[in-house]
Amino acid sequence: MTMRPTTRNFFVCDFDYVHIGKAVGDRICLLKGTGTEYNGGSHVYLNSRYQESNASPSILEFLDLIRTNDLEQPYATPLGRKAQERIQAVRSGRVLEMSYRRSRRRRWINEGQPVKKAVRKGLRPESGRRSLP
Repeated sequence: MTMRPTTRNFFVCDFDYVHIGKAVGDRICLLKGTGTEYNGGSHVYLNSRYQESNASPSILEFLDLIRTNDLEQPYATPLGRKAQERIQAVRSGRVLEMSYRRSRRRRWINEGQPVKKAVRKGLRPESGRRSLP
C-alpha cells in the first residue's frame, strides 16, 4: 500500500519546469529500488505556459493571470480574484513593492561571484552600466 505525502511544496513557474506541457506536474518521492512512496512530501509544479489544461478552472485562471499579468480582466474564481487583489496590493503599496524589489535584488546578487563584484562597484555585469535592477 502506498501513502500519499502529507506535505506539498508548490512552485509557481512562468515556464515549463518539468517539460511535460501540463498545467500541473506532481513529483512524488519513492524509496530507491522499490515502487514504495516515501512520505517525505511532494513537489507540485504549476506551469503558466501549459499546453494541456489538467487542473481545475480556478488553477487555470490563476496560471493565466501569472502568464498574462493582466489585472484589468475580470476573474471569475475566488482564487483568481484573490491573486489579482494581492498583486494590486503589492504594486500599489510602497512597503510591499520595496520588499519585493529587495528580494529580487538579493536573488540577483546571489547568482554568482562575478555579479557580487559588479554590484559592489554599482555596475550591471551584462552591460557595464551603473544602476541596479
